[in-house]
Amino acid sequence: MKDFINFYYGLKIDSIKQVNDYYTFVFSDDIYYLINYNQDIKRIYHYIDFSNKLSRYNIKSHIIVINKDNKYISTIDDNNYILLKIVSKNEEISIIDIYNYQKLFLNEKLTVNKNYLSWSQLWSTKNDYFETALNEIKIDNIIDISIDYYLGLSENAIMYYNLTTQNYNHRDYYLTWCHKRIYYPNMSINYLNPISYIYDYGVRDIAEYLKSAFFNDESLVLNELSTFLKICKLDNFNANLLFSRLLYPSYYFDILEKWINKKCSSNELIKIVEKQKQYEIFLKKAYQVLSEYALLFHIDYLI
Repeated sequence: MKDFINFYYGLKIDSIKQVNDYYTFVFSDDIYYLINYNQDIKRIYHYIDFSNKLSRYNIKSHIIVINKDNKYISTIDDNNYILLKIVSKNEEISIIDIYNYQKLFLNEKLTVNKNYLSWSQLWSTKNDYFETALNEIKIDNIIDISIDYYLGLSENAIMYYNLTTQNYNHRDYYLTWCHKRIYYPNMSINYLNPISYIYDYGVRDIAEYLKSAFFNDESLVLNELSTFLKICKLDNFNANLLFSRLLYPSYYFDILEKWINKKCSSNELIKIVEKQKQYEIFLKKAYQVLSEYALLFHIDYLI
């Protein structure tokens, strides 16, 4: 990889470190990350344009480095990579930091004109994909005993989301820039990555942060939610939207999709399935906490 970096970017480095699925190194006191780019190649220009906008409004975001061929994507062994120059040290981004960061996107010139695809449409399509894929391949025991439960949980999330959007008519006002996924701990290397952004409801980031926090340290997640609610003051629409996203088991489906694509072992699902009951308890407590700040739709099994 050192030769690859030197060839494409002219950076002669002494050492490079692999961390999970990316590489990191230091050059002239600047930190760089080489990450895999597995999206449509043409979409990189969307991210470049967005990064430039963030820079103009002094919003922190890692810089995508151009290579010797004046391109943003470099290829080795049929794998595409982009090089990021880090704008700040790798530090933890708290749930309040997420809220404050999203407020920076209130400038109308940072919004996009596009048709928004609802969560219920996306989740229904994902359910169909899993049901079709699992019918075509041999599944193992951990998936066999758990898939129906999580598909059912997804259907509950879809119904709850539809209830929310059908009862409130000011939805588009809350669309902003979020992230495809947020993990706990939420480190700036991931959070400030310009290719991780997606246009969506602001509570998406909060919900994904809380779900990830639960499976890393469930003892703190309710305090994190309470801290957020005291500062943010969600209205009824956003509170219900947040809860619908907490219902949706993205934490399970993300791993399942990786397994289907042969990128991980199904054993990674064990820690999720083992906490099924604990997560149900968390949902009940989260419902109670949210109910102190907003009017939530009635769900018998959560009362």
